[in-house]
Amino acid sequence: MRKKYIALTFLTLFLFGCERSVESTKENLNYPETISQETSIQNESASQSQTFDASPNIDETLDSLTFGITSKEIAQIIYNKEVESYSKNIASYNIDVFPNGDYLLFCVTLKEDQFPSLIYTYDQAKPGRDKSATALIKTFINNFPIESDVKQVSYNLGDSTNQMISCLYIKNSKVVNFPLTIKIVPETDYFLTIDTEEYKAACKEGRYNDILQDAQSYIDNTSPASYDNAYTLVSVLTPIVEYWDNIKVDYDSIEKVATFSYKGINKIDSNTHFFPYATTNEKQIHSLIGFYDSDWSFFESIIISSNKNIDISASYNKFEKVADNGQIYEAYDTSLEDDVLEELLSSPAHTIRFVAKDGTLKDYEMSSEEYEALVVISKFQNVRNILSDLLFCFQNRLI
Repeated sequence: MRKKYIALTFLTLFLFGCERSVESTKENLNYPETISQETSIQNESASQSQTFDASPNIDETLDSLTFGITSKEIAQIIYNKEVESYSKNIASYNIDVFPNGDYLLFCVTLKEDQFPSLIYTYDQAKPGRDKSATALIKTFINNFPIESDVKQVSYNLGDSTNQMISCLYIKNSKVVNFPLTIKIVPETDYFLTIDTEEYKAACKEGRYNDILQDAQSYIDNTSPASYDNAYTLVSVLTPIVEYWDNIKVDYDSIEKVATFSYKGINKIDSNTHFFPYATTNEKQIHSLIGFYDSDWSFFESIIISSNKNIDISASYNKFEKVADNGQIYEAYDTSLEDDVLEELLSSPAHTIRFVAKDGTLKDYEMSSEEYEALVVISKFQNVRNILSDLLFCFQNRLI
């Protein structure tokens, strides 16, 4: 029979192993669905131990404190396929890591046990969002009848990656003391072989073709494991190759930033009223929205027709001038929030309405070329965001 689990005061860690106050582990806390690093699994363990130590109502068998199946079997259930993995030994724990696309799945086992007691995952592509990672855990729950006393919860590491981790673990198992903030990386990876400063420079300058060629050459020459980041880079960059000839890249060597625009749609003119562009130092797409006309409008807002009309209040970043030909030029530079971009991409047909203070309206139809420019620029900006995050997440990978 397994001895009763008696909770001890644990050393807890800040990011990268810095010590936190030991007293915080003694608090009996109520836990919401999403909690910060300051209320981590160690706190949950302490709270649960105070609840169950007096008369623990658990089946004291090995399987009651583990999931009863191997890490590879857990990964098979979650991913619905076999995934290559690598393992690390940390103190009294064994951690099996299963990378699959944007996701990282971790199975944590006490070295004295045969099966894991804790699994958790996060989505590298979407820091700050745990919806997709939680869905992976739910896939495991839905496909495996877990009879043990388990808890599912999300944790925010609280660091600059804003990473959400979705966990499922056996309550009262010793493995819940596992520190989430230990770095873990494989022994070999594309990012371990390259000049990272050159990679960063290529990202800033928009030299995506160079990054793609280097990653593909690495794959051809080394045949790395399927979880290597080189495959991710190739899968991310290959879809935009067909658009490269239609992209204009302007690099500012002083500001160290490149701007992407669509050839033919790179300024406001008599036929263009919506000019989307992206830069390598911002996550969001920008758009210059404006017109040339014979009369002033002094518009204060812009409405773009969609399923849900998009309202843009024109404040700063508004441009007004008289052109050389005597026409009036008015335009507004705005960043496109994710929900606005999604709405704009949902349909190729939009009316752009400029609304003046006196109620005067000017309407223009978004052309198919302007819409195509938005589609292509959004693809490049998505690539920019992934390239920016991949190396950072690799160098600062936390579990």
